[in-house]
Amino acid sequence: MHYHNPLSPLLTDFSYSSLKCWDLVFSFSLTHNPSIEPLCNIILSDDEILRANRYLTETSANQFRLTRTYLRLILGHFLPTLPHDISFQKSTHGKLFIQDSLLFFNLSHSQNRGVIVISSHELIGIDLEYIKPRHQYQNIAKRYFSLIENNWLDSQPRSLQISSFYDIWTGKEAIAKNVGLGLLLDFTSFSVIPIHSQISATLFGHETDQSSTQFLLHYIPINKHYSCCFSSTNHLGTNYKLITLS
Repeated sequence: MHYHNPLSPLLTDFSYSSLKCWDLVFSFSLTHNPSIEPLCNIILSDDEILRANRYLTETSANQFRLTRTYLRLILGHFLPTLPHDISFQKSTHGKLFIQDSLLFFNLSHSQNRGVIVISSHELIGIDLEYIKPRHQYQNIAKRYFSLIENNWLDSQPRSLQISSFYDIWTGKEAIAKNVGLGLLLDFTSFSVIPIHSQISATLFGHETDQSSTQFLLHYIPINKHYSCCFSSTNHLGTNYKLITLS
């Protein structure tokens, strides 16, 4: 199977050794991309193609296909494996990983953008959310946010409350995806107050297979219409580098 990796020119400056200095965050568009779309049916697995076909709308199916295609193309650059030969496994609660690999990753997509983070550290999570300007967030905040978070959110100027809501949500989702629990994690049991571009948060009494309870959160400036947060447990000074692919 022969095909050209269209991301190669954008990835040429990065190798696995780059992950000793940075966790790499890739941002990309999920709108029409003539260099990526033709590869979807070439490098995706049969299971991925079947899953895409089960989506109720073509928009959702296309988002899934493109995100997984970008994931395979990116990982194929860093691994001694061709993109279409990469075999994904799932944890008990559905977090993707590659068996016996020292390369770890997480992904998210919303509206017409996607993000992928790759790292040499296992405990990572990323969440991306499109900021709906007239979103009625209050009921969600009351159900999923802690008292500390709700009080802080209520104290924000009205013009900032919607974006502040999304920043709390992406921070909490990034932690939940980090520990591999998603919405099974009790979101009211910990607080994320996004007052800086980098903050820390702590889980108390959570039941996961991981030993870490303290998380470093990076808020990533994708653009003004999105909130994006990346969670890691690496406190040794490694930062992230944002690479915009499209």
